[in-house]
Amino acid sequence: MPAIEACCRKWEFASDDLVFPFFAALIFRILCLFGTLVAVGYFRESYGCPESRLLIGFTFSVIAIIMVAIVVDFFIMVFSARGTIVRPGARWPVKHLLHLRLLAFQLEIVLLIVGTVIAFKPDIGGTSATPKNATDTDCLKTGQAITLIRIISGVDWCVLLILVVVTLMYLDPLRCYSTRPNRTIRSEGPDETDPQQYWIREQNTWEKRFKVACCITGRDDEHQVAYKEMAQLFANFFGDLNAVPSDIAAGLALLQKKHLVESRGEGRHHAMSVPLDLQNCREDGEAFKRSLHYLKYALAVYTWSLHIYMNLKCGLCSLCRYLTVCGSHPEGVVGDNCCGCNMAGVRRVAQLDEDDVVYASFDNGLYQSPFLVLLDHAYRSVVVSIRGTLSMGDVITDLIANPQPIVLPEPHSQYSVHKGMLRTVERIRDKLIEENILERAFERGAGYKLVIVGHSLGAGCAAILGLLLRPTYPDLHCYCYSPPGTVIDDQGAAYTEAFVTSTTLGHDLVSHSSIHTFNTLKKDLSGAIERSSKPKYRIFLEGGLETTCWCVGRQVVFEEKAAGDETQPILAGDGTHTTGFVPIISPDVAKSEEPAEVLFVPGRIIHLVDAGASRGCCSSQRTLEPHWAHRSRFKRIEVTPGMVRDHFPDVISAAMNTVWAERAIQGQWMMQKDVVTNGGTPKARDNRSMEGEAQFATKTELIAQPTILFLDILNCLCTCNSDDSRFKTKGSAAIVPGWVQSIHEAVPIGTQTMTLARTVKLGCSCYQTVTVYLNCLSLIRSGVRFFDIRCRHSNNTLLIHHDMCYQNASLTHVLSEVLKFLDGHPTEAVLMRIREEYKAKDNTVSFLESLRGCVGCFPQERFWLQNAVPTLGECRGKIVVLDNFSGGFMGIDWKSADIEDTWDTDPDDKWNRVTAHIEKAQGSPSDELYITFASFIHRITLPRDLARSLNPKLHSFVSGRKGKLGIIVCDFPGPKLISDIIACNFA
Repeated sequence: MPAIEACCRKWEFASDDLVFPFFAALIFRILCLFGTLVAVGYFRESYGCPESRLLIGFTFSVIAIIMVAIVVDFFIMVFSARGTIVRPGARWPVKHLLHLRLLAFQLEIVLLIVGTVIAFKPDIGGTSATPKNATDTDCLKTGQAITLIRIISGVDWCVLLILVVVTLMYLDPLRCYSTRPNRTIRSEGPDETDPQQYWIREQNTWEKRFKVACCITGRDDEHQVAYKEMAQLFANFFGDLNAVPSDIAAGLALLQKKHLVESRGEGRHHAMSVPLDLQNCREDGEAFKRSLHYLKYALAVYTWSLHIYMNLKCGLCSLCRYLTVCGSHPEGVVGDNCCGCNMAGVRRVAQLDEDDVVYASFDNGLYQSPFLVLLDHAYRSVVVSIRGTLSMGDVITDLIANPQPIVLPEPHSQYSVHKGMLRTVERIRDKLIEENILERAFERGAGYKLVIVGHSLGAGCAAILGLLLRPTYPDLHCYCYSPPGTVIDDQGAAYTEAFVTSTTLGHDLVSHSSIHTFNTLKKDLSGAIERSSKPKYRIFLEGGLETTCWCVGRQVVFEEKAAGDETQPILAGDGTHTTGFVPIISPDVAKSEEPAEVLFVPGRIIHLVDAGASRGCCSSQRTLEPHWAHRSRFKRIEVTPGMVRDHFPDVISAAMNTVWAERAIQGQWMMQKDVVTNGGTPKARDNRSMEGEAQFATKTELIAQPTILFLDILNCLCTCNSDDSRFKTKGSAAIVPGWVQSIHEAVPIGTQTMTLARTVKLGCSCYQTVTVYLNCLSLIRSGVRFFDIRCRHSNNTLLIHHDMCYQNASLTHVLSEVLKFLDGHPTEAVLMRIREEYKAKDNTVSFLESLRGCVGCFPQERFWLQNAVPTLGECRGKIVVLDNFSGGFMGIDWKSADIEDTWDTDPDDKWNRVTAHIEKAQGSPSDELYITFASFIHRITLPRDLARSLNPKLHSFVSGRKGKLGIIVCDFPGPKLISDIIACNFA
């Protein structure tokens, strides 16, 4: 409803906004009255003291004014709760009660001044003679009372200061609504009756607000122009709203409740979208997999701040090893602090070696976003990553949302794009050209393709930068995560579908935001408020509970306007306003409902939609389904509890990993021959040159050597350690892909010496996990022939887990990669221990049945599934399953092996156990399997530190030995250790 009129002017609140404030004031006054009465009873024996006479009069005056305030506050609260937002008639006494309350407040200020004077009067508590009816002890209580009054006075002055600040906040900033008799609605001259003149005052007010809010960002001419452009936008948008801020909040609560009611049940059919078939369609699966792969670079540009936010417990300590000595920054790093915190965050999040960072700019300001130029060796691409909104300058850039024409060279056309983003992109492009950054990157990555990524503001900038660079790099591709809904016009969005893939989650507010959608939201909000039959305080109560608990008031009560019913419309033109409200009109052009050009989300859009989410009291279970969505789906904002949360980078990262784990990992196309694509063009990995293959292996050494396959994480504490060049063993990797072929076929596998490398998880979050399907080839080529696989049974799918931590891979991935190697090396054999990990979830079949289904996707002759130790001739070209889940129903019973796996002990005891068990294996003439785990944990020592102390001793121990040592499991083995273990098989 319109703002309340009191004290000869209007205010930024309505008569129904006083329920909660005066309820709180009522409780506070009652407590004050109770405390004062208790104090009167406690100090009653000191009334005979000379100093007490003034205190007695002051105390009873305070009691009287508090009682008056309680009565007035109660009636204000009661009358403010009457009526609805647009039917204020029942609240007519509120204005008069406020005048009465103001009078009581003035008396309170007078008493506060008097109390302050009494409390700090110099002769209070002096040496006056004690009256006959009073003892010295009683008069001592007077001093205690004075101390109490001093404390209360200090608190009251603080409360008064807060009230003054709140009053200034709610003061009408335009000073043009006067309620004095014989004055016009606008109080400053005849021109003020002109709506266009009022628009100028509205714009000036918004401009002053932005200058105050953004005072720390800059005061140069460029900032002043930006403030003016934002002020024009906000003046046009809010000018026809006859509402106070709380009305808008109430309307959003009503729209949220409406959405929750409409979305109950099994979910709604999503028009203008097609579900992605991640299991059977290779094109859909590759598009989603690549989008998930490049997400880590879009997150890395947020540097240390995002990493610590996503890893509150151990994020800070995990950055320490990446920090540099003050002032010693790598070449090509601009704007980092003295310790290199930003670069440390980039390398930690993206798991990059220092050599893979070509250029990094962390300078941030108006139209100046930080960006990175990186090398991604997994997909052979040069990646430009642009940061999203993280500063006030970025917010200003977001708000300069007017369409700006952009002309591309022939045969392309002219498009309109986001004005603020275009200015940012032009600076990034100029920097790339002036310093030849991309040319240097392609020199270091010959044959690589250009990929541009970004999240939020960075996503929009990435799409526009791709638009500008595509004439020079026609095979580039852009991956945009949670892009704003106001990036490019319809024609340009259609053009970018060829090289831009956008990913957005749920009802992400930013992806649905544009001038057009906000005008639509304004109409929806106005309609919801005007049709609501509930008072504002009930709307807020139920809206808050719906947001937090999902279990209150599923009915949305609307009613039609009755004939002759006096209401206060929210939007200009909705009815006859009775308060003298005149909508504003821009002096340049009459205000339209939406801009001449509507901007959209760029490219092809992967939309993760909520499919049949089940909600209960204080809990909800979200089920996501990926869709190819049309850009027109983002033309309306749906108010939901998670519309802001769905935009956060950590949330979309977790959502994409969940969708990939639940829907893609059992896909048939994943079992076909792997391809490497760039910019959407498939290219078979096997067709690469030997030089390219060697280069690829060298660049993946960061993943392959320190962590030769993961498949065991020691504990949650270990998630802080990882993964960079510190774990590299000096020298080149040991490449021994075919060492088993030299062993006679009649030899049982139990008599051989093999190595298993265990890894430590790279981070607490899914985006930091090593991609297993890229590691397996390097692991096996290094000589590893034993894998320890731990699977969580979820949705009838086997996901690779350690405890609760999902490792971003499935059993299908691992089996597929191992069988690819065996296709090229049919004389080799791989042993694989499989066990169930963590708690099962949402399954309709047993773990054993799911494993049979997974194995059944491959030729059965590629597996050894008997509960007997085979000879090498029987298992060449096969995966030998060690059954640690069913007691030998699908492979060799794990418990039949002789195992040393004391994992929680001190280093000396562990070393003694390891050497004793290896010697036992060497002295055993039988074909029994011997498995020695050289990995363990000890207190808070990190596994890498334990491996540094044990692995050199293990290398010395096995070096030169011959014969059977069994299977040796260790953390972070170097190539020499692997080679020497393998050498034990040969005389």
